[in-house]
Amino acid sequence: EVRKRRAAMLAQRGQSSAAEDLWRALLREDPNDADADLAVEEFILGRSDGPELVKHLRERAGRLADDPERADAYRAVRLRIAAVLEQRLGDPNAALLELQDLLKTSPGNVSVRRFLADMYEQTDRMIEAANLWKEIADASPAEDSVSLQVRYLQALSAGGCPDEAADKAEELYALHPEELSILT
Repeated sequence: EVRKRRAAMLAQRGQSSAAEDLWRALLREDPNDADADLAVEEFILGRSDGPELVKHLRERAGRLADDPERADAYRAVRLRIAAVLEQRLGDPNAALLELQDLLKTSPGNVSVRRFLADMYEQTDRMIEAANLWKEIADASPAEDSVSLQVRYLQALSAGGCPDEAADKAEELYALHPEELSILT
């Protein structure tokens, strides 16, 4: 605790490098020290160092991976890695690979599946996106299903199957005319 207070005091005095070094030392000594982990992350964010942030988050994910009680935290960190890869580093293909790998450990997770479907669309893999949107829609509650079916049909059409998408859109409209009144 004394060293944590010292690190915080160093940061307040503008001695960022020394503060970060101390936080990193604390994290090396205790890889499960959440305060040190988050402090190091804040320094990385302050430098806007995307590659270092991905590296740091991967290390965090590695610490969480084998703890079944922290599966949600693990998944959240992996989703964040994908977001950093896509948004900060502008690499949707790397984000897509991250999400495909995460889907192996979280096959039913809707957040992972939705993000992956978005990445399929961003990387022009529209049929894969359409298939995943269809799976998500089929497994979703009724109140979400129609909008997800529309995403499926949009991806299907963009993927080179506009006639099939149009036919399915007509079927969807016949089932949900009030929700799709914008189509008339």
